[in-house]
Amino acid sequence: MPQYVFSLADDHSGWDGEAKELPDVQAAKCVAIRMISDTLCNHPQAFWDAESHQVTVSDEKGLTLFIVDLLTTTSPAILALVQSRRA
Repeated sequence: MPQYVFSLADDHSGWDGEAKELPDVQAAKCVAIRMISDTLCNHPQAFWDAESHQVTVSDEKGLTLFIVDLLTTTSPAILALVQSRRA
């Protein structure tokens, strides 16, 4: 089976640079999405403090196969609520 290397920018998951043997690219795409969702669930503050998240998936030779980007945007209402609690 081919090996895929997963790198998560601003890693909080412990998965950064981890290689996995998977049957195909579709399986690697599922793992990449799982990495982002695991970070959201296990490190929510770090997840929401960063505005963007990126998982880069490469083959065993270092060739980038695809990148998953996730952008988070906090609404002004939430920002105002957080600021009022700090005051």
